Amino acid sequence: GNGALALRTLIYDRWASSIPAEAAAQTIQSLPGAVRVAVADISRRRGLLWLQRGEEEAGRTSLQRAIDFAQTVDDRDAVGDEVWADGRYNLAYATYALNPKKLSSLLSAAEGSTSVAEQTPTLPVATDAIDLATRLLESLHRNYADQPGVTPAFERAMGVLYNSGHFDTTKPADDRLVYYAYAMFQSRGDYEQAAELYNQQLRTHPNYL
Repeated sequence: GNGALALRTLIYDRWASSIPAEAAAQTIQSLPGAVRVAVADISRRRGLLWLQRGEEEAGRTSLQRAIDFAQTVDDRDAVGDEVWADGRYNLAYATYALNPKKLSSLLSAAEGSTSVAEQTPTLPVATDAIDLATRLLESLHRNYADQPGVTPAFERAMGVLYNSGHFDTTKPADDRLVYYAYAMFQSRGDYEQAAELYNQQLRTHPNYL
């Protein structure tokens, strides 16, 4: 339950704090995959908190640490689906947070998190992953649809969100529905399908027309 989760988080937090910032790659690789991904997750959260507080250097350092640890759990066969998916999500989120105005970083983050949702849709992190991917890609598509890679990544992520059968009733699906209907159907002349989607928007949602 929540108590066990809190205890596990505390243990991983202390473990993360005990690993020197300058730890060698060999030292990091010697740790269990679950510990490495926990350090990545904690470092990402800390980095975001530092940035919110205006501590730019501390925030960026912590986000880079998250990336360094998350990159070590990329062997799915070795670490298992859950550790791999959590690692990919943390890598994507930290990459985006470290370079929120760099198109290549945003695309990399979005495509990485789309892959998590696409390949491990039943894991708890999958909904967070498709939320991150589609949130980033909606913004990119609104402003940079003509840039290489943006529209294909947008269409792929939206396909996972609405057509995979795993996420179409989630909050991210509600949040993206209006723009999805416009970009994929109304703007291409399919007004009937767009109207049908608009009618599916929850009336309590801020995007309700």
